[in-house]
Amino acid sequence: MEIAEIYKTFESLGNTKTLQNISRLGVVANTSYGITIPHLRNLAKEIGTNHQLALKMWEENCHERNFVKKAVNWAVRQIGKRSRNLNEKTIELAKQIHATGTSSAKWIASDALRELTNEKIKKRIKR
Repeated sequence: MEIAEIYKTFESLGNTKTLQNISRLGVVANTSYGITIPHLRNLAKEIGTNHQLALKMWEENCHERNFVKKAVNWAVRQIGKRSRNLNEKTIELAKQIHATGTSSAKWIASDALRELTNEKIKKRIKR
């Protein structure tokens, strides 16, 4: 799926009521489509994994990209807490993500590294 198709899908899934709710929480409505999380999850399953597309989405001015950014961050942190081996590999991955230089990538990597290198977290990780 191309980025133009994704934005058309965003427009079709957009919801005025959701926009009003997120505006109330301080989200700038002109950068959002008001798509519910279940719709975003279904769309993510349909699109699949595509790193280049994700980078393009992060560079675009779209609120829904924050969901993607947070989801990637969550996934990296959770995988890194499964075992010592995965922790080490995920720390290396986070460093590679940070090296890409985009502000979203830096945020994802910095937040993940902060948690994955925390001594309390490391002590809890199984072998």
